[in-house]
Amino acid sequence: MRAFIISQPKSGTYLCSNLLAEWGLDQTALHLTPGGWYYKYDLDDPSSMANFIKYLHKEGESFKHNLNLIPENGFAVGHIAYQPIIEQALESFKLIVLTRPRGEVLQSIERFKDEFNREIQIGDRLRRGIGKWKNKAFHLTFDDMINKNIEKLDELQIYLFGEIKFDSEKSVENALNKKSITKSSIRK
Repeated sequence: MRAFIISQPKSGTYLCSNLLAEWGLDQTALHLTPGGWYYKYDLDDPSSMANFIKYLHKEGESFKHNLNLIPENGFAVGHIAYQPIIEQALESFKLIVLTRPRGEVLQSIERFKDEFNREIQIGDRLRRGIGKWKNKAFHLTFDDMINKNIEKLDELQIYLFGEIKFDSEKSVENALNKKSITKSSIRK
């Protein structure tokens, strides 16, 4: 099984990554884009995101080809608006879509800019495009993770593994306490 997290920026992408790693999935640190670009971050250096660690682009290689970088039992992430061709490329993956209310995303972006001195842009087109994944993937919200919605997290385990294998409350607590490459201050 391989998984892919499709998310709005600042909706808990790397918090969910930490959660999946808690559940034994291989955290590849790959952030794929639909145009064939991908980023590989240094998970041991939370500032690597703010410092633009690397842009890796293989001329002529597509999103579908870059999915081959994800090993069995591994996962990657991306802020990818819905497109039928992308859905087809991801048909063998377990898909998780992450969303967060627009106002909270904008507040988190402001905190991120202040803490890391880095600009992030999220257009409504991307936001709407990610929302189109909701009926095609397991939908998880930032609130589900941050507020430890155990029922929803158990459902995610059943979606991924066919059963509840881990203590969801302990797993999300550990995920919240881990470093994250894009973690800004949690809302107050």
